[in-house]
Amino acid sequence: MIVVEKPYLAGVQEIGRIFHMKPTYASVCLADGRFDPQPDPLIVSGSRYWLLGDVRVMRTPTKTADPIAIGELEAGQRPGRMAVTGDELPVIVGLAELGEVFDTKATSVQSMLLAGGWREPDWRLSGSPLWLLEPLVAPGVDPRGDGMPRARRSWEPDHEVVASLRAGTYTGPGSTVRARGRAAGGK
Repeated sequence: MIVVEKPYLAGVQEIGRIFHMKPTYASVCLADGRFDPQPDPLIVSGSRYWLLGDVRVMRTPTKTADPIAIGELEAGQRPGRMAVTGDELPVIVGLAELGEVFDTKATSVQSMLLAGGWREPDWRLSGSPLWLLEPLVAPGVDPRGDGMPRARRSWEPDHEVVASLRAGTYTGPGSTVRARGRAAGGK
């Protein structure tokens, strides 16, 4: 079994909770650069996530991070660690990347997860499941169940996709932020 330390992370909903603001307003503040410092996000399955270590030092002109909310978020992600730099990050994937890794549709992975037929995610942030890549692609491990031998050859990972994710050169589905709201043509 592969053991990878997972860093504490926060998505837009969690940042909203930490700064006592609605997630939509937190998203606007992040997009407009109202937080100082403005850390670079990690993009997973088209959504932005931040290291909790970076979030805890962010502030706006009128708000600072609530240490109690940070503690609660950290407690909900244990076991884990407070990563300090992006260089300390393991490869993290969501539904879009898993669809590419296992040559299936992201919606198929989501359906299997909801039915209890896929390995539980390492995080559930801002409503999205996220996993550490390495335990899912370890030789002999079935991604549908923790530590189970592979039952079907079709669940072998695509080694080219895995290599691009590890190298940080992945450009497939989920590698860029999806436009939402007005930016996506909504009202």
